[in-house]
Amino acid sequence: MLVSDGVFPPGWVDRYLALLKSVTDKYLGADMSPRRIAWAIHFASWYLPLRYDVWCSSSGGTNDETVGQLARVRTPSELFFGTDGDGTFA
Repeated sequence: MLVSDGVFPPGWVDRYLALLKSVTDKYLGADMSPRRIAWAIHFASWYLPLRYDVWCSSSGGTNDETVGQLARVRTPSELFFGTDGDGTFA
């Protein structure tokens, strides 16, 4: 929906953040996380903003709500990779 409409499906962001919290809690302090989890979080952090950019370019529009939702997704996703789980960077 990001590419076609410039929005997330209803409830998607809250569901993703709940799953991310669950994964973060489970792997807190672990040296590694499963490959599929890392891939999914990387995808959300990197490729979802790119998909929204495609919509902006093709439609000539922007959506402030989606921009805010992307920030809500991207920031904790990137922190998953960059911290030791306690908020300090590795």
